[in-house]
Amino acid sequence: MKDLLRVVLFIFICFVMLGIGVAYSSTTNHQKVIKICNHYNKKEEINIDCNLISALAKSESHYQIESYHPEKTGSYGLLQIQCGTAKARGLKFGCEQLFGLMTNIRFGMFYLDWIYNKLGYMKNKGLHIETQNVISAWNAGMEKVGMNYFPLRCKNYNKFKWQDFPPVECYPGEYINEEYVWKVYRRYKYLKDKERI
Repeated sequence: MKDLLRVVLFIFICFVMLGIGVAYSSTTNHQKVIKICNHYNKKEEINIDCNLISALAKSESHYQIESYHPEKTGSYGLLQIQCGTAKARGLKFGCEQLFGLMTNIRFGMFYLDWIYNKLGYMKNKGLHIETQNVISAWNAGMEKVGMNYFPLRCKNYNKFKWQDFPPVECYPGEYINEEYVWKVYRRYKYLKDKERI
């Protein structure tokens, strides 16, 4: 009986230590992303919310810089940047550069800045930019999150009960991955709230 109790206690301690390790790893990865993002915000004179970059990194790759998905989109690294997207934002050499942490975050920020600028154009036409729209454009591409699917929060889009925004009339596109948008947005709000403490 004592041996069984020791084994159970050992397994319990292992699970506790594993949980602490995962939480610590996630925190330190978040801090690295924030530090690099702040660096590029100053260096490139852009203003990207670093908590959103971190939330995207967590959802896209669980902070795994070596992540690669050739079968679907050919997405590279921490933020799962597509080679064509990076080249359109100034990547000069091979796509393998996107496995570099700083390079991946830099081009992810350039892409996010481009999305904000495109949606800013829509805002000037009287439409309101919401974080969910930015996340949708990141995930589906601007060509699929255009005027017909804007804004994202619709009367029939209540699966996740977006409490921050009132429902409006719109036509949500079949391209929008609602679960993905909700997951990133929830993580982003958590990081923003944690930052305020």
